[in-house]
Amino acid sequence: MTMALNITSLSSSTFALSPFLETCLTSTEAEPSPVLGTRLTSTETQASTSKKLRHIIAISFSSSYKQKTTHPFDTEVFNIDTLRQSILSYLTFFQVARFSCVSRSWKALTPQGLQHHHKERLTFSGSKADAFAFRDSMNLPLVDRVLQSAEWDFFFCLAKDKFPRLKNLDLTNQEHAITPLQSSKTPITSLSSLNVSECPGVTTATFHDCRRKFPALKSLNTTGCQGVTESTTIAIATAFPHLTSLTLARCAQSTTTLALSKLAVRCPKITYLDLSECWFLEGALYTLGNYSQLIGLRLRICPELDEDTALNLTQGCSNLTSLEAIGCSNASERVVHLFLTRLPQLRSLNLKGSFEKWESELVPAACPTLGSISLPGCPQIKKHVRVIAEGCPNLTEVNLAFCEDLDEATVRYLLQQCKKLQFLDVTKFMSPRELQPSQIASLRAEFPQLQIKCDPRTEAEITSL
Repeated sequence: MTMALNITSLSSSTFALSPFLETCLTSTEAEPSPVLGTRLTSTETQASTSKKLRHIIAISFSSSYKQKTTHPFDTEVFNIDTLRQSILSYLTFFQVARFSCVSRSWKALTPQGLQHHHKERLTFSGSKADAFAFRDSMNLPLVDRVLQSAEWDFFFCLAKDKFPRLKNLDLTNQEHAITPLQSSKTPITSLSSLNVSECPGVTTATFHDCRRKFPALKSLNTTGCQGVTESTTIAIATAFPHLTSLTLARCAQSTTTLALSKLAVRCPKITYLDLSECWFLEGALYTLGNYSQLIGLRLRICPELDEDTALNLTQGCSNLTSLEAIGCSNASERVVHLFLTRLPQLRSLNLKGSFEKWESELVPAACPTLGSISLPGCPQIKKHVRVIAEGCPNLTEVNLAFCEDLDEATVRYLLQQCKKLQFLDVTKFMSPRELQPSQIASLRAEFPQLQIKCDPRTEAEITSL
């Protein structure tokens, strides 16, 4: 048995297949179908309608708006698989998922892209649900809107079965996902990373009973969640004892002395901690000396970082390999000396905007393990670069952007001391500048293995040479 569909006066760009599917699959009243051209009686159930779809073998499209032209669909014959993929390609994940839950026969019609048992990462970033990567198997469109609570309820019910290997879930800006996440009773045992950044609904209650829901969670990001407080941090420490990475950026009330102390005790495996823009840490920074296993620390706009806290930090966190102290106004030359001399495994150091207390030349310090250092906007960079180049000969990346007195002689001395240097940032948008475009071009020609980054205007001048 075959059925042929003849659709006239419809262009492919305006032919909406989503209403077509809805009519074919859900209509039970005695009204003509706008696509099939047949009458669906009240006795015809969804199952019988599905059976009709299975019998569709050929479909013919004709376009009357094109004069004497042959549309490629006029003669092409499609099988049911092609038709099915064409219909479902216009639906969102949630519509396809609901379609697959009606019956076993309908589930059999579901594209394999929905099954994605191998999928390990789902990203809902901003207002688009760029998840499930259906593009691997079919062209499903992105959901260009913030998903609602009902859809999130549906997602959390399906996640365990549809994505048994799910490890990373990004819910950035998805405020409607928090309540379903909190009320969900279905555990996602494989999940190891959760990002709820910029979700205002995140509170202490969000992490109640999460130890059962996400027993394998190792990474949590709560950036910008204003509802995260001291009790929330303690709840996180209780719920996720295997946590290895925690981001509390811009959660000012979450980083008290008590909260960080409880976290150090209950989460002994934490290796990365982000306390960026956590204003008024007061004495909380002293508790960082209890994180002996820490290898990555990010502090941004932290005026509490001074010589005393730096000494305590280097004593307790001697295994640090990556340290960012951005915009720390009280970090003097002595603080930098402590970092370079008392952190024997340090490989990356970012001191952007932490130069207010730099009154003299850096104290000579040897840190042979350091591979990357960022000093953008550093004043009197000439004398500082010489000290760093002599003490850190294994540097591969150096950021000297917006350093006003940087000249060719300083760069050449750096290259002479650091034979492994591969990347150098000398971006400077303002004039005057001591490092001229012709000098940069000469350095590039002399050191072809070195990537020198500069601003677009300088690049244009170098090209015109």
